[in-house]
Amino acid sequence: MKKKFFALMMAMVMALSLAACGGGSDEASSNSGDSAGGESSGSSTFKVGVIGPLTGGAAIYGTCVANSAQIAVDEINALGGDIQFELMTEDDVNDAETSVNAYNALMDDGMQILVGTVTTQPALSVVPLAYEDRVFTLTPSASGDDVISINDNDNVFQICFTDSNQGSRSAQYIDENFDNPKIA
Repeated sequence: MKKKFFALMMAMVMALSLAACGGGSDEASSNSGDSAGGESSGSSTFKVGVIGPLTGGAAIYGTCVANSAQIAVDEINALGGDIQFELMTEDDVNDAETSVNAYNALMDDGMQILVGTVTTQPALSVVPLAYEDRVFTLTPSASGDDVISINDNDNVFQICFTDSNQGSRSAQYIDENFDNPKIA
């Protein structure tokens, strides 16, 4: 949980850095008040979308990411300033087709930055769309090797280790640190 929170905080810091470097459009945003408060009329609001399973068997992943992103947005917005973030979440129930629909709904709502999708199969469906739309995308936990290699994406970033790296590094660690390990 701490690793995911740290990863999302880093993602939000990276997004904030990008926002500071690239001129954004000024938007007067009327959001629900649960993520961006205290905006001045000249502030820029970046709409951050989160796509992940909020219900179903993989909901532990999606709800952790969504809750952590909300904490990060609240903390950044509490600092004040001309740049604020609005968080929008969509449940993909760990289903690729539902994830594409969630992505399209967030784009219709003006999403500019995507945190997600949270799991690999939905990510593989959404990443080509994010690449085509040039949406800055961070996935905190979609660990499939192909997530960032589709189309040689230069706008999609994987925060977690890939599946192949996790297996080989685990085996290396066990070999280096345990005498005669017995693994089942």
